[in-house]
Amino acid sequence: MSKYKELETGYLMDKIKEYKELIWKVGPGSERTIEAVQEIQGMEKELKARDAEFEATDWKAFTQEIRENYDFIY
Repeated sequence: MSKYKELETGYLMDKIKEYKELIWKVGPGSERTIEAVQEIQGMEKELKARDAEFEATDWKAFTQEIRENYDFIY
């Protein structure tokens, strides 16, 4: 059973957006980023199981965008 099953669809979509913003804040490769990606994937799997209308993350494009635009200077 999915840990997201009891959560509302709108809430899951909002959380996905928050996790994507977190990825941009902390940057690629951090432990928090890895956890955020795993959460997004779990939430999207639940949304897909519900046949919810949402735009699934294109991970290849998202990763490329981060590589091209993230400021790697700490």
